[in-house]
Amino acid sequence: MAKKASTSTENRSDHKNNLAKNLEPTSTTGVSASKMGDMSLLLVRGTTIPCVLKTKIDSTYQGFATCQITKDVYSANGKTLLIERGSSVFGEQNVQLNQGQARVFVLWTRIDTPNGITININSPATGQLGEMGVGARVNNHFAQRFGSAIMLSFIQDAIKAGTTHLQKQEKQGDNSTNIENTSNTTSKLAEEALKNSINIPPTATINQGSLISITVARDVDFSDVYKLQRR
Repeated sequence: MAKKASTSTENRSDHKNNLAKNLEPTSTTGVSASKMGDMSLLLVRGTTIPCVLKTKIDSTYQGFATCQITKDVYSANGKTLLIERGSSVFGEQNVQLNQGQARVFVLWTRIDTPNGITININSPATGQLGEMGVGARVNNHFAQRFGSAIMLSFIQDAIKAGTTHLQKQEKQGDNSTNIENTSNTTSKLAEEALKNSINIPPTATINQGSLISITVARDVDFSDVYKLQRR
């Protein structure tokens, strides 16, 4: 009886400890606000820049991509034209596509404006609604991945059917043994073929002329290249 009382006391104690923990608030570190730069010369993080691809993207190999901005881009307060329509954007695609993925990650690194201004943008390509990556046409290479194994499987089935037929016709096992050995060899070949081809990655392509977006990843201050004058 003493043991049961002790167990009951321990359970009540644990319950109180859990209740005490649940009543403890989560403490968070305070932060201070800071003043942004001149809003007339600031391109703020999260700005979406429309862009049309000038080069086709193929995920088979890592490579470069270019696009052209299709709309004037203004400062945070909308008063200053910072990036002119027609500016060229350079980027790179260096992330291999995995099975089940249908979007390609492109990092845009630099913008060159017609006025000779260069911006190290270092921002990702996104869809027109801001979703990360660019939607692509995907080839999963089912024929290359499974074709050899399926063909060898058909051959194996044919050999098994032949073995069964011969075993019915003659009781002696010499011929059927040879066929069974061939069947085992074919099965191993099928497994090896599948092992070598199952991990072929999908290939994604995005045609030139596709309309995409650039989502600015950090604030860009243009005060070093532009000066405002009062009219």
